[in-house]
Formats: sequence, C-alpha cells, structure tokens
Amino acid sequence: MKKKAKNLYIRKFLNSKKGTACIEVKFEKGSGNIKLMDCHKAITLDFYTYAMDTDEKQSVDERVHKLNVLIDCLNTVKTYLEGDKNNEAN
Repeated sequence: MKKKAKNLYIRKFLNSKKGTACIEVKFEKGSGNIKLMDCHKAITLDFYTYAMDTDEKQSVDERVHKLNVLIDCLNTVKTYLEGDKNNEAN
C-alpha cells in the first residue's frame, strides 16, 4: 500500500526586525507551492503534478530539480553578498 504524503505548511518572515516580506510553503499530498512576498509584490512557484498520465517518479524528479536550481541560485547570491560584505575591493 502506498504511503500517504503528509501536509506541509511553513510561513516565515524574511526581515529580521520589521517588515511584511515572507515565504509561505503549502503542500498537500505531495503537490503544492512556494509563495514569496515582499512589500506589494508576490510570486508563486508551483510544484504540482498537472497530468494524470505523468509517471510519478518523473514528476517528483522534475519538482526536486526545480527546487535544486532555485537553491543553487540562492546560495550563489548568498556567497556573492557575503564576499561583498567581507571584501571591500569586490
């Protein structure tokens, strides 16, 4: 019997002291979205299985790949900003 995926909900504010920028993560039964909000703008990144005939493993692999690309880009920006902070010549 296939194990039922658990629901996931996360909401965290992005600014350390004040502000309304936040990230909100909602997943139900393995599909969901990540919403990034900053001031008056918001984007939603979908991680849904859209086609019923899609191979489930391929669908999971595609969603994980999408997330890995986002994480790699964010880590690159973090490294860039930390380098800029620690090296005035940058």
